[in-house]
Amino acid sequence: MKIRKTICSTFAVVFALALAACATTSTAAAPVEASGLDELSRAVRDVSDYLNDTVPAGSMIVFVNVESPSAELSDFIIDDLIANAVNDRVFTVVDRQRLDLIRAEQGFQLSGDVDDETALGIGRFFGAQTIVSGRVSALGDNFRLTIRALDVQTAQVQGQYNRTIGTTRIIGALIGSGGAQMAQAPGRQTAQAQVQQPGRATIQVPTQAPPPPAPAPAQPTRPEVIVEGGTLAERLQWIEENAAHNTLYHIEISADETLAPQILSFARARNVTVRLASATGEELFIALYGNGALFTVAAGVTFILDNGITLEGHNRNNSSLVVVRGRAELVMNDGVNIVGNNFTVGGALHNHRGGGVRVNEHGIFTMNGGEISGNSSNIGGGVYVSGQGRFTMAGGIISGNRARSYRGGGGVNVSSGAIFNKTGGTIYGSDGGINANWAHGNGHAIGGGRRVDATARL
Repeated sequence: MKIRKTICSTFAVVFALALAACATTSTAAAPVEASGLDELSRAVRDVSDYLNDTVPAGSMIVFVNVESPSAELSDFIIDDLIANAVNDRVFTVVDRQRLDLIRAEQGFQLSGDVDDETALGIGRFFGAQTIVSGRVSALGDNFRLTIRALDVQTAQVQGQYNRTIGTTRIIGALIGSGGAQMAQAPGRQTAQAQVQQPGRATIQVPTQAPPPPAPAPAQPTRPEVIVEGGTLAERLQWIEENAAHNTLYHIEISADETLAPQILSFARARNVTVRLASATGEELFIALYGNGALFTVAAGVTFILDNGITLEGHNRNNSSLVVVRGRAELVMNDGVNIVGNNFTVGGALHNHRGGGVRVNEHGIFTMNGGEISGNSSNIGGGVYVSGQGRFTMAGGIISGNRARSYRGGGGVNVSSGAIFNKTGGTIYGSDGGINANWAHGNGHAIGGGRRVDATARL
C-alpha cells in the first residue's frame, strides 16, 4: 500500500520570557543562596509549583519560547520548566524535540518573541489545553519575573505569577555567554557602554574588567539511542531492560517482521520515547502473531510510528491493533499504515471498540499523516476515543473501515467527554465509494462515518 504524503500545517508554540539588562551605577550585593540553589533556579521551581496548583491536573501544557538576549538563558529556563513538569507528573508535556522541529521549520528563535495568537494556534495544533508565557525585565538591581498561563480554547488567563529576584551567578553566566553582561558586582568601578539591540532602544550595560565571566554551564540535552541488532521483539526487550529517564530510542527495521503482542511499559524510567521506522523508507510490514493488541502504549511512553511502517492485524482478533493507555501518546506520521484488523471476538460485543486504534481515558493520539484503513469493530471501525481521551488529526486518511453497530461510526467514534481536533486530513463518508467508512444503518455515521458528541471539537 502506497500512501500519498500529506503536508500538515505546523505552527510555532510560545513560551515567552523577556529578559532585558539595564544600566546602573549603584552596587548591590548578590543574594545569599542559603538553600544551596541559585535564586533563578528556586524561582523556576516556584513557578512550577504555582502551575501545579493553578492549571487543572491532567492538562496538556506547552513550554517553548523564552524571549531574552541570550539563547543560553532561554534554554536554561525552558529545560528546567519542562523537567519539573515531567517529573512532577501533574501535566502531559509536549516533547521538546517535537517543538524544536516546529521552531526550526517556522524560523523563530528560542530567545525571540512570538505573539499570543500564534502561540494559541500552536497550542491548538498540539491539542494542548494550556500555554505558558511570561516576562523577565530589569527592575533596578533586580529582575521582575511575571508568568501567566492561558487557556488555549478561550484565551483566558488561568493564573499569573509575579516574583522579584536579584542578580545571580547563573543569570550572570548565562547572559554573559549570550553576548551581554550581568550587572556590575559590588566593589568594582564601572564605565557605561552603549549597546544597541536590534529593533530596540539603546540600553546601558556596564563594562567589567577581567577576569572574564564564568562559562555557562552545559545545557542539558535529551539523550538519543539507536537500538541495533536482533529482531524487533529483542530490541524492544533491550529497551525495557535498559531504559533511562527522558530518552529517545530509535529502532529502524530493514525487513518485514511477525510480532506477538507487545506492551511498551518501562518501569525503570520516565518520559521514554520509542521511534519505529523503516531503515530504507520503503514499506515494511509488522504483522500481528496471535490475538491481542500488536502495540499497547503504557503511561509515560510516547510511541512514534515513522515513514515506511505498516502495522497489519488479522481477522477475528480480540483487540484493537494499537491501544493507547492513559498518560501515553501515539504519534503517526506520513507513510505509516494501520490496516486489516477486525476486532470481532472476545468479551461483550459493546466492548469491541476501535478496530485500528483505541485511545483510552487521558490517552493522546496525534495523526500527522499515513492511513488507517480496512479495520472493523462494533464501535469506531478505524479509531475509537474514550472519555477524556484526545485525538488530533492534522493529516492522513481514514478510509474503508467498518462499524457493525448502527451508531458506531465507521471511521472515528468520539465518546462523550473525549476531544477530537481535526485540522487536516480526510475521513471518507458512507458515500465515498470503495474508500467509504461504513456503519450499520448509518444512524450516527456523521461527516465521514464518525460519531460526534457535543464535546468533540473540530
